[in-house]
Amino acid sequence: MNSPTLCLNARLCFAFLFCMSLSECQGEDNTQKEWQKVTTTLKTYCADCHGAETQEGDVRLDRLTLDLSDKRRHETLWSVLDQLEAGDMPPKDEAQPTDAQRSHVIEFLSAYLAKAEGKSISSSEPVPLRRLTRVQYRNTLRDLLGVDVTQDPTSSFPGDSAEHGFTTHAESLKVSSYLMDAYMQAADWALTAATRHGPRPETKKIQANYPDLSGPVAGVAEFADLYSSSTAARSLSKFKFLWRQFDRRYAPPPGGVKIGIEFEAEALNRKISDPEIREAYARQGYQAGSQPFALGIYLLTGSKETAKAQLVQAFDIPDHATTSHSLEVWIPDDYTIGFGFLNGPSVKKLHEFLPQLSGMKDSRKPDFKEAISGIDIPKIRIRNLILEGPIYEQWPPENHAAIYGEGLSYKEIVRQFAKRAFRRPVSEETIQPFVDLAGSDPQSLRRALIAVLCSPPFVYLQEPSGELDDYAIASRLSYFLWNSMPDSELLRLADKGQLKDPAVISAQLDRMLDDNKARSLTDEFVYQWLDFANISEMPPTGNEFRVFYQQNLHEAMLDETTRFFEELLDKNLPVRNFIDSDFTFLNRNLADLYGLDLDLGYALEKVSLTGVPTRGGLLGQGSVLTASANGVETSPVTRGVWVLENLMGTPPSPPPPNVPAASPDIRGALTVREILDKHRSDSACNSCHIEIDPHGYALEHFDPIGRWRESYPSGHAIEADGEIGRQAFDGIAEMKAVLLKYEKTVAKGLLVKLLEYGTGRKMELGDRAEIHRLTLAAQQRGYGLRDIFDLVATSPIFLSK
Repeated sequence: MNSPTLCLNARLCFAFLFCMSLSECQGEDNTQKEWQKVTTTLKTYCADCHGAETQEGDVRLDRLTLDLSDKRRHETLWSVLDQLEAGDMPPKDEAQPTDAQRSHVIEFLSAYLAKAEGKSISSSEPVPLRRLTRVQYRNTLRDLLGVDVTQDPTSSFPGDSAEHGFTTHAESLKVSSYLMDAYMQAADWALTAATRHGPRPETKKIQANYPDLSGPVAGVAEFADLYSSSTAARSLSKFKFLWRQFDRRYAPPPGGVKIGIEFEAEALNRKISDPEIREAYARQGYQAGSQPFALGIYLLTGSKETAKAQLVQAFDIPDHATTSHSLEVWIPDDYTIGFGFLNGPSVKKLHEFLPQLSGMKDSRKPDFKEAISGIDIPKIRIRNLILEGPIYEQWPPENHAAIYGEGLSYKEIVRQFAKRAFRRPVSEETIQPFVDLAGSDPQSLRRALIAVLCSPPFVYLQEPSGELDDYAIASRLSYFLWNSMPDSELLRLADKGQLKDPAVISAQLDRMLDDNKARSLTDEFVYQWLDFANISEMPPTGNEFRVFYQQNLHEAMLDETTRFFEELLDKNLPVRNFIDSDFTFLNRNLADLYGLDLDLGYALEKVSLTGVPTRGGLLGQGSVLTASANGVETSPVTRGVWVLENLMGTPPSPPPPNVPAASPDIRGALTVREILDKHRSDSACNSCHIEIDPHGYALEHFDPIGRWRESYPSGHAIEADGEIGRQAFDGIAEMKAVLLKYEKTVAKGLLVKLLEYGTGRKMELGDRAEIHRLTLAAQQRGYGLRDIFDLVATSPIFLSK
């Protein structure tokens, strides 16, 4: 006989299951009812273009179902959601759904597609092994061996190809026999540079006494004058000569050495009191400014014809007041030290009129500098140059000790080195070939260590398919944020199995972003995300853009954008700042280019843009405006594509085949707007250009290097009005106001870019639901840039392969 209690429990259990079943049925019924409302809206407003008779873009919406087993149907529903959220569909000239209808479709599709994630098909294919990029290999040698990489050991490597905009994508990271040879050469150089055997070199200190420091008194090394920017980098470039004065028997070690530099300097004749000289300089485009003269310390290498100059540090030099300066600098092999007059007049001006003023016809004669030393021309005077070196904090240096230890057997040296190089513990089976190669003599040990630096566990990221283990997470984080190997803290956490904890990852993310090594993230990610390679591939040409080179604007522009990105990241500012912002980072040269009267030096400073509506955000920065031009002219189409692809993360479809691009009117009879209107008269072009062109119209007020202009060189006025998402604007300030309403789109696009950069693969259909979830989470957190990085680093996409 059944117990009453058991019967009651059975009845309750049956009732519970019945209610659950009924609830599921009711839920399914409710889903179908809501879906019917969605399909009614789509048929009413979309069927004319995507129905039984017409399928623009090969998309049909009148017979969609909720069955997501078909990849094409799955993609179509996501596309509908994207278009409705962006406000791009239906087209502006078609009947529009009400706000309530649009919101209902968006809310239903968002919820359904996210819920269906586990049931839908996955389009993700196996990702190939991902090797280190050239930058990552170089940085890993730096951090593993403690070597300075100013003399880039990867300079002979073939360039990494970009795939989907990034060089980190596994698809493009192939290994050739040529690259393997280059790995061996780089490893050999780096290991040599890290090794310091023998007694500690003596540190010496001397004062420079050689002919280049020659003042008006013959034979006395009193001072040296820098007259111009173009000769500045070669004005004092006798480091090797000076080094031999320390000890003629001493040869600088492989990889270079650290030295200290002390000197005194003063600025003379900034405002040029002599009217004849002032007028002569003015004719050449040099105006005596209100800003102090800037002195640069350079690293120089190469011959006169192939010289390369790398700015190490810049100083603002006050007028007629001798000031003292000092710094420590690493001098690589085959490099010298040079001083540069960063904002001085060109050397061409000297040779055009100073011979007459000095009474000498030939400015190439050795005593020409002495003859003009007393003439009232802009100059920086260097005095009392002292060099000290080599400088070592300890002996043997820390990097040498980290490799060889003290009293270790060759086997232990190899084991310890391989564990650090492979970024995880190594098995006996893995380590044995390197131990065998090490043998029992120093040269064999060296060969074994070089072999480690060329082996697959070092060159490739070890990422197992599926969920990543702790060591793979450590490497993924470090190569994402630092473009280098994990440090001891990350590996310690991996050893303890703690790196799968989101809270631990978040804490490490903050620590790593605050580290100086995170500068590699901004340098590499920002450069590739915003397509800045185009500046080098199609640089500004023509006399009207010579200021771009005279004022070193390329470097300043890139620094403005990376400093701006770093500020948003450091302060967790919202991504709307990429669209419009009330601050940026400028130096005097960029401020002059932008037409801003600011009291700035050569170094970049944070400045307010309050009251300057044209310059806030990325779209007012010279780097972006130069990268989105072709070096000669501008195009609303090119800049519109740049905005959609890089800022909004919504790249337009490629143009139809066999459709010619819009051609400029070489007669100058047509305006840019008239040319594009004529081009759009072709129905095959209109659907794309109606989306692309408005994003570029307002940017036409900026020339190919970002200067403001009111008209084209042809004399035609610039028409900067347009419409985006059925919202009209006129000019850059109004266009940015419209784009600010698309902050969610910008955040989503940035999330996708960061995920692709960090994982080394393209985001696919199977990732869409997680990206949607991340976008909503970013919205809840105010779209802060550091919050977006945190969401990326803790997402299942980032933590798996």
